[in-house]
Amino acid sequence: MDGSSQAGKAVTLTIPQYRDNGAYIRGASTLESDENGWVKFTVVLDEALQTAGYDFVNQDLTVQAVVKDDQNTERRQSFVMDVVPSEVPNAIGSIAVSLNPTTTGSTDNGVYYTKEGSVQVVDVDGKPIANQDIVMDIRPTRYVVGSWIYAIAKDPWDRTQNPVELKGEFPFEDLKDWVGPNADFFPLSGITPSLNPVQNFATTCTIDSATTTWTANGQALRVVRFIGDSDSNPYTASYRTDELGRFDFKVEYPKANAHWVTVEIGAKASLAQTPIRGYTSFTLSAVSSDYASDGSYAPNQVSPYTTCTN
Repeated sequence: MDGSSQAGKAVTLTIPQYRDNGAYIRGASTLESDENGWVKFTVVLDEALQTAGYDFVNQDLTVQAVVKDDQNTERRQSFVMDVVPSEVPNAIGSIAVSLNPTTTGSTDNGVYYTKEGSVQVVDVDGKPIANQDIVMDIRPTRYVVGSWIYAIAKDPWDRTQNPVELKGEFPFEDLKDWVGPNADFFPLSGITPSLNPVQNFATTCTIDSATTTWTANGQALRVVRFIGDSDSNPYTASYRTDELGRFDFKVEYPKANAHWVTVEIGAKASLAQTPIRGYTSFTLSAVSSDYASDGSYAPNQVSPYTTCTN
């Protein structure tokens, strides 16, 4: 009555139109005033709880505080909060998917290669978007029919001479190396290399995701999978960005498929209800130390695929 602060008073906050406007009080609706006579409530406006067609701008938000005085008389105080329309900018952004360009790993059992990568999500200003859920996917886009051969890879002829002369002697081991698909080599005719290089011919086959069976001559094309890089994140394709707007991932694939399959590794998210996606194209890499220096063995010497029908 005299305008002094009233500590320890039970104050109840109500929202008369809560059924229509979707507003509710987070936490207790009755609290005691502090030593300064203040009571703090948190009111949440949830558009999902509003009655269809409710016009918040014209109706505004009314809350009512109820307290009883020393005579146990109930006193009410209403307060109207003005609701105005506001444009909220969409969090438009982009996703970048990157793979380690220099290092390919190998599993302990020697069957698979592994590759580490990272995804980064930024907004239109280049600022990182933290705590963003991302779903990743892997899709084969093409594959190759062919083989690696161990042959004379370096030019065996000294072309500064006229006529040209051989640089070495049969079997020219110091000039031999592994020759990949569609790369050039110098085949032997008896004990003499050809004067001109010949292509180690191979065929590149495209994959139409709308019609493919994801196999070719019975061999799987979907050979790459996500694996977890820790016990807390095992074998998953769902991730969340950290405070820097990024996360790391790892993929695994059979060594026998290295170089023969190209995949698209994608990451997608929804920002402000707008879907965005980023991806990178990756031809499955191999480790050079897995290729025997004498040409006796390579883990992916022959393509597992023999036809472009898929």
